[in-house]
Amino acid sequence: MRTIPIKTRDRTGSMSRDQAQVGIREQQIQRNPDPDHRHRVEQSSDELARVLIRMTLGVTLIHLGAERERGFEILRELKILCVSENFALNAVPLFDVYLARSTAEGGQLDHAVESLRDAIRQMLTTTNLTYVTLAVAALVETLLKRGSEEDLEEAEAAVERLAATRAGDPWVIRDLTSQRLRALLAQARGDQAGYHEFRDRYRTMANEFGYEGHMAWAAAMP
Repeated sequence: MRTIPIKTRDRTGSMSRDQAQVGIREQQIQRNPDPDHRHRVEQSSDELARVLIRMTLGVTLIHLGAERERGFEILRELKILCVSENFALNAVPLFDVYLARSTAEGGQLDHAVESLRDAIRQMLTTTNLTYVTLAVAALVETLLKRGSEEDLEEAEAAVERLAATRAGDPWVIRDLTSQRLRALLAQARGDQAGYHEFRDRYRTMANEFGYEGHMAWAAAMP
């Protein structure tokens, strides 16, 4: 089974996605110099690259907003492909998170919540935490849309569970996401003092580390 080499924002000098793909390809060819094997490895790497390109396009279209439904459809097709071919399965949790967001936008909040609960449970069980911050953010935002007291309590528990994940390890995205979600939760509860406190912490942290997406979200928070 092949997996997608995940490119994360890293200033520590780690290898890039392209370097990782080349490294995997060269190691496999060196272990088995047979021409047919070489062809299969190169073909598999090309397929991974195509999945990654399509995945990036889908996510970009969703975030740009103008063609969100097309972006969701691309990710829906990619999930079907990866699951049916037992291929790049480490990307499936990302597809699940975005497809749950699509479900929520269509008004099916209960179904979206169940899907996100399942996705987070699987991530924590398998320790595949690459997309757990996205999943928890999607779950909390969907719970806040439903808005019952039980939903707010579940949202708070999800935020605190995220904040405690890999406790003691430096993980900026976890900390940024936790601060943003705490601000949203305080706002949903009418706690303006708490909202302003968490919002300001979030803005300061986003600006300090230079994460442009979070900087934009923080700046947009009233």
